[in-house]
Amino acid sequence: MQPAACRNARPGGMLCLMMRDKDALRHQYADSSRLGARANLHALYSTNRGSWHRWAHEQADLSSSREILEIGCGPGFFWRDNLDRVPPEGRIVLSDASQGMVLEARRELPESPFSFTVLDAQSIPFPDKAFDVVIANHMLYHVQDLDAALSEMNRVLTDDGILLAATNGLRHMSELWTLTGLVRPPLPFAERRTTKTFNLENGRDVLSRHFSRVDLRRYDDSLAITEVQPLVDYVLSIKRGQDEVDERSLSSLADLARKRIEQDGAFHVTKDSGLFLCRKG
Repeated sequence: MQPAACRNARPGGMLCLMMRDKDALRHQYADSSRLGARANLHALYSTNRGSWHRWAHEQADLSSSREILEIGCGPGFFWRDNLDRVPPEGRIVLSDASQGMVLEARRELPESPFSFTVLDAQSIPFPDKAFDVVIANHMLYHVQDLDAALSEMNRVLTDDGILLAATNGLRHMSELWTLTGLVRPPLPFAERRTTKTFNLENGRDVLSRHFSRVDLRRYDDSLAITEVQPLVDYVLSIKRGQDEVDERSLSSLADLARKRIEQDGAFHVTKDSGLFLCRKG
């Protein structure tokens, strides 16, 4: 049954779309299983054999920061890759809108110097100027009221504090989404996943409404996929809610990917990721 708000909205109305999007996000990020399938594809086939999380840490030299807040921490991937770089006398608050993600991060990381909480990025329950660094790693494009969230992040940063805001460009994974568009019967959920609200192309303009200095750093990487199943798992990980997947569609996707790998030796996919370093003054 549709939610009451969807039943009362005009067909295709914005309110109904927003509720479906929120439900899809809750389903996507209830735990790390779907996120893990996506991370696995990058871990196996990225041509840059370094670590995204360690690279991102290096852009702001977080080792000397004392008070750090990560919003949208997921299962703690960022700090699990940077445990040897934890500030010796620091406090790191890991937060997410998903209680399941926060519980997983708590299981994977030590209690000190980490603490864990569930929060909404649009209403951060900490006082003004409480943190030297705020990390928003590939999550701002999920926020419904982006300006409210960025205003809150600015508020809780010290005057010389830094926001690390990571996102993707509009070319990110474009070859993969082109491939899914060829699947027959069509996959019901596999349209191209652009980050329209916050991406590398528009991010500077969005962030400049709240921060006086915004610098972009891009991460050089791509995918060279040589096996079919991890690619299929990746596509399945974006499945929304109760969307049904026809086995013929999965077979078609696997066949298309296999042909591309056999033809070129690997299925080559563009990655376009980076982060913005933002300062208040």
